[in-house]
Amino acid sequence: PRRRRLLLISLGVAVAIIVVVLAVILPIYFTIIKKHKDSHSGGSSSSAASGPGANPESPTGAISGGDGSLITTADNVTFTYSNQWGGSWYYDPSNPFFSSARPQSWSPALNETWDYSTDSIHGVNLGGWLVLEPYIAPALFEKYQNVTPSPALPGGLVVDEWSLSVAMLNDTSEGGGIEQIEEHYKTFI
Repeated sequence: PRRRRLLLISLGVAVAIIVVVLAVILPIYFTIIKKHKDSHSGGSSSSAASGPGANPESPTGAISGGDGSLITTADNVTFTYSNQWGGSWYYDPSNPFFSSARPQSWSPALNETWDYSTDSIHGVNLGGWLVLEPYIAPALFEKYQNVTPSPALPGGLVVDEWSLSVAMLNDTSEGGGIEQIEEHYKTFI
C-alpha cells in the first residue's frame, strides 16, 4: 500500500508537470512559431524616415515603426517587424531610455502611465524571476556605479543586466569578470 501510494503520487506529479509544460509550449507554437512560418512570404513596407523625426545614427534613419516595417540594425542586418495587434517599436540611440513603443494598440506605451483601474494584465511572466535588476541583486550593481564610459556603456551607467555584464567583462580586477553572474546564480537560492 505504501509503495503503491508513492507510485500514484509520483505519477500525479509527472502528469501535472507535463500538463503545465504543454500549456506553455503549445500556445507559443501555434500563435507565434507556426504563424510566422505561414506568413513568412507576406508583404511588408519600409519605415525609413527622414526629416526632423529621423535618426541619423540608424542605417535607415527610422526610430519607430509598426507591423511590416523594415528594420536595419547597425551591423546591416535587416528584418521585418511583425506585430498584428497594433504594437510598435521605437529606438533612438541618442536617447536610449525613452521609449514610446507599445506591445499592442490597447495597451499604454512604455513611456505612458499604467492605470491599474482600466488597463488589464493578461498572462504570466515565467522568466522574470531570473532577470538581474538593481532592486533584485543590488550588491552586484553597487560595485559598478559610475564606471568609465565606453561605446558599450555610454555615460558609464549600469542600469540593467546587459550593461552590468558589459561592465563585468571590462572588470579585470580580482573578484571581477563575468563569472560573478554565474556565482550569483549558483548561490542565490
